[in-house]
Amino acid sequence: TSITYDSYLYSAKCFYQLDEYGNSVDACEYAIRIQPNFSEPYVLMLRMYWECEEYERLERVIKRFDQLGYPNDDVDYYKARMAMRHGDNEDAIAIFNGILDRKGTEQQSIEDVYDYLNVYTLVATCYERLDQEMEALKYLEMGLEAEPDDVFFLNRIANVCHVLGDFERSVECADRILQLSEDDAYRKRAYDAKAAALACLMRFEDARKVCEENAQKYGLSRWFAVDYGELLVRMNDLDAAVKVMRKAIAESEPGDDNIKFLIGNLCCFYGNEGKVDEAYEVFLEGEKLNPDDYHLYRSMGFVFLDHGRYEDAARLLKKAFELDKDRRSYTCGLLLQAIKNFDDINKPEYKIYFDVAEEQFTNIETGYAYIKYSEYLWATGRFDEAIKACEIALEEKRSKDSYFSGPYDAWHELAVVYFNLGEYAKSKECYEKAAEIFGHNQLYIDNVAECEKRMQG
Repeated sequence: TSITYDSYLYSAKCFYQLDEYGNSVDACEYAIRIQPNFSEPYVLMLRMYWECEEYERLERVIKRFDQLGYPNDDVDYYKARMAMRHGDNEDAIAIFNGILDRKGTEQQSIEDVYDYLNVYTLVATCYERLDQEMEALKYLEMGLEAEPDDVFFLNRIANVCHVLGDFERSVECADRILQLSEDDAYRKRAYDAKAAALACLMRFEDARKVCEENAQKYGLSRWFAVDYGELLVRMNDLDAAVKVMRKAIAESEPGDDNIKFLIGNLCCFYGNEGKVDEAYEVFLEGEKLNPDDYHLYRSMGFVFLDHGRYEDAARLLKKAFELDKDRRSYTCGLLLQAIKNFDDINKPEYKIYFDVAEEQFTNIETGYAYIKYSEYLWATGRFDEAIKACEIALEEKRSKDSYFSGPYDAWHELAVVYFNLGEYAKSKECYEKAAEIFGHNQLYIDNVAECEKRMQG
């Protein structure tokens, strides 16, 4: 019987290696008939069903094994993965910790040390999903302790530390990756992480050097180009920022959507520095290349709005609204802000902007969405609700690749709300907090000056 069981199990493993999963499953079932209490055939079937995304069959195999009444690390691994898949992160953590608790005991069934590294990683992922980065970091440190030169764990720790605000540790991990790894993917991520952390520390010159090296080695991807360009704006070097953005545009294929993204951001760079005519020239360039790019119309409309050119802003924002057939962009609040400066927003012709906004803001979760919600709320006179929306945006968790130590954009929006309420002291304070995070921003400087002017009567 033992020989027959071993033969079927060996056949199952061979079929698995040959990617003949159907035959492998059949061999596993024959092995189970002979020795129903042995775990290996169950585990092999679980591995195949997971790889094939046959989750219902996988869960049936787990239930069958559970009837045997003893724990198995490999089975529990897939049980935990299924809990993660269903969003039951607390349950997954408990199951994974059961695996770790059995490590070194007679009940341990995992033999490969790398399987435990995977468990550390997945527990950390569960905690990150629960917004418990400190707990996630503990498990990533366990993985790094087991494999001190593992660039995967160094990369993950750099990301988690960035979210937690430990930017110095993030820089250390990035430097360690650059020392250890020749893998371009890891090296580029390390450059990105290091530059972002240095920017959050306001060590702009150091961040600039990292960006220069990153650009030299790996070129200017769209997000990196914007971050790099924005960093230069924050250093009050608009000319250098324009050169970076122009170079990124030149490196993109003519029909590449990246060009839309880059041109829109370049337009905003000029606008934030008070160079409205230059921003409009960039807009016209983008309009000629991509006349249906609603993001571009919104960007230039926003610039006009920031500089008090309300009818020009309304014209472009209306065009953005019309081009955005799927209603993917939050334009209604800005449009109503512009219109209310020269017309009555309660006219029937403007009702569509209210209707679309109410629909768009029915279920929102991100800080960005709450900022856009605030734009709509105060435009329609709901200032208290706008302030609450900003406060929610202020609480959003920092992203792992942010070049900013805090939510400058939420402070900016809150400043706008208070300014339109006539509370200029509070508005000035919020603009100063945004500037403290951002660094140089001419728009903030000008608005602080305007607040001071109005406070003096």
